[in-house]
Amino acid sequence: MPTLFSFGLTCNLETAKNDLVSWNSYSKATLKDHIYTFTGFHPDFNGGTSTVIEKTGGEVLGIAFDINEDQIDIIKENDYGYQLKQKEIYIYDKKVTAYIMAPLVVEEVSEPALSYFEGVKLALSQHYPKEIVSRYLDRALKRTKKTSINLQKYNPESYKNEYGSLLRRIYPWEASLNSPFGSGLIIVPPGKSTEPHCHDEEETFIILEGEGVISVDNEPKENVYSDDVIYFEPFSVHSLYNSGKKDLKFLAIWWGAVGVEQYALENKHWKE
Repeated sequence: MPTLFSFGLTCNLETAKNDLVSWNSYSKATLKDHIYTFTGFHPDFNGGTSTVIEKTGGEVLGIAFDINEDQIDIIKENDYGYQLKQKEIYIYDKKVTAYIMAPLVVEEVSEPALSYFEGVKLALSQHYPKEIVSRYLDRALKRTKKTSINLQKYNPESYKNEYGSLLRRIYPWEASLNSPFGSGLIIVPPGKSTEPHCHDEEETFIILEGEGVISVDNEPKENVYSDDVIYFEPFSVHSLYNSGKKDLKFLAIWWGAVGVEQYALENKHWKE
């Protein structure tokens, strides 16, 4: 019994009824080592249409339909500028050989019409969580725009004097879809220390270079070295001293800010 892997509009079961008429069963499936995007110009859809391109490490979301042999023959006869190719797909963790519809000629990437894009989003959302589909298709759309890699190049001027150290703030970063945490690279010169401070966020330090002594509230101090990781609970007073002979460099990541005003709203006795 042949399997047809669909990754575009035919993931919509109503559309699939028009194209396939019927099927024996269907399942969520993925095509590994490929990425999904839009190429060419299709006059029926007024823009680029669904295409998969080989890319090691990639993954294409779709639906695997179990169909009959005669349906494969019908698809071959009505290729509409496409050809059937066989690829290895995964249905859950099981590898299966399936047919996919591939263009005869892979054209340049091209932005799809909004109606087509929304149609694919609706189709995939019948089977996958909407947030996953949104992120997946946003990235597919971005591939048509040939944008550069999001990269913060090293610039010594990006380090500012904060908390008694040199701090380069990384996140929040406008290039990201969402920044649920803040982060920064911090340099402490030999014999210096970050200012003792506390805050309502949770935080972690990841030591990258050098050695130091970490202090948290009234707990016994600890020596820390490269690759050590420290976690700070909210409102714990902490500081890091550079006990070595070269710069101490670490990555700080903080998350979960509430703020006194929000806390007051949630705990009315604070207002009294």
